[in-house]
Amino acid sequence: MAEFRGILKSPPTNLYLSDDEVHLWRINVMEIAGMIDAHLPVLSAEELERADRFHFEKNRKQFMVSHESLREILSRYLDLSPEEIAFGLGEQGKPNLDPVPQNSGLRFNLSHSGDMVLIAITQNREVGVDVEKVRPEIEIERLARRFFSPGEVESLSALEEDQRLPGFFRCWTRKEAYIKARGGGLSIPLDQFEVSLEPDTPAELLANRDDPEEVSRWSLYNIDLGEDYLGALAVEGRPVQIQYWDYSPTSLTTEPKRN
Repeated sequence: MAEFRGILKSPPTNLYLSDDEVHLWRINVMEIAGMIDAHLPVLSAEELERADRFHFEKNRKQFMVSHESLREILSRYLDLSPEEIAFGLGEQGKPNLDPVPQNSGLRFNLSHSGDMVLIAITQNREVGVDVEKVRPEIEIERLARRFFSPGEVESLSALEEDQRLPGFFRCWTRKEAYIKARGGGLSIPLDQFEVSLEPDTPAELLANRDDPEEVSRWSLYNIDLGEDYLGALAVEGRPVQIQYWDYSPTSLTTEPKRN
């Protein structure tokens, strides 16, 4: 699978998502956290309750920014106000949109780590996304032996020492994006499927011991997020085009269109 290195640009005034596209939105929490209090009415009572459970203010802000941004972005596709959007859970616990008339096959997935939030949106195909802040203090060999497939452990060990940390996070984000796209969560053993992790090698699902046909069902992509973060996208089928934008409350300045 070819690598994806998106070019960030301003989103169009009128958002349109076709079946052969993936829209990615990158959000820097610190850049817009100061604006969040003015947007509290956008969040549901359940979301505000969840936010209040966080012990640290930084985690609370991260949750609020990511969920308020998700509502604002989805409102442009659904022709609803942000506060009207209703969320549910699929059979495997994957967040989705409640079945409303405006939701004609729209899918989304959200991931956050550190100060970075990433949202992927598709039409009529499943999608998963993962972002991780690269943390040099983690024990990559121990975690790899616990969670990676034997082939991935071998590939990681074969890397030059200075490449093992980014190799670990390339593998981790690709695996997380894949299981999030499938919606299986902890029910999918991480060591039962294999992804590529070598530098300058396309992101790819290499094997799935439970269902070999999965390899041809999914496309994996790297997502360029800067020096301190690594990201990955998993999407069902073969997307023709991926649009990639930075989000801020001012990047979508017009009111949602109403039918």
